[in-house]
Amino acid sequence: AFMRWEHPSRLAASVQARALDVAQRFLSAVGFDHGMFNIEFFHDPATDRLTVIEVNPRLASQFSDLYLRVHGIDPHAMSLALALGQDPAALPRQAPVAGAAASLVYRALTPGSTPPMPSATQRAALAHRFADALLFQYPKSGHALARDFKWLGSHRYGILHLHGRDEAHLKRRAEAAKKYVSLNEAERR
Repeated sequence: AFMRWEHPSRLAASVQARALDVAQRFLSAVGFDHGMFNIEFFHDPATDRLTVIEVNPRLASQFSDLYLRVHGIDPHAMSLALALGQDPAALPRQAPVAGAAASLVYRALTPGSTPPMPSATQRAALAHRFADALLFQYPKSGHALARDFKWLGSHRYGILHLHGRDEAHLKRRAEAAKKYVSLNEAERR
């Protein structure tokens, strides 16, 4: 199951260059020359095939925090600058605080299941142990939950943003933080 988005990408520079080429050609073909966008790709390492999953003519707000942590750039401020006719490249950068960051996705895979949301005690413990953590919760029930399973085959009940010095440090931190947000009984054991 899909588990996370990581930044920076672990894909080979050659694959990233191909994705950039596809993005530039597509944006040119549709006349998109001003604004934020995101293009989601799937890369199959077995065949080296690169497939476009979706294109959005907007900022992928879920990832803006990752860019801020790793590069010190604020995509929300950049969007506002664009809207005001200002040059987003002229905006000040913050000092990066991480070498790697991730948006960790927590999903329920059993239809109809609704994992319990973290308690106030768990949220406080997460904040104490991981001061940089951002936790987003998406509790659903009834029709909304059934719709997720019908169309997505799962229910995304939480997202956790963390960072680390590098990829290995990030993975260790993500594993340690899981007990505060990954709340199905099998993972608690």
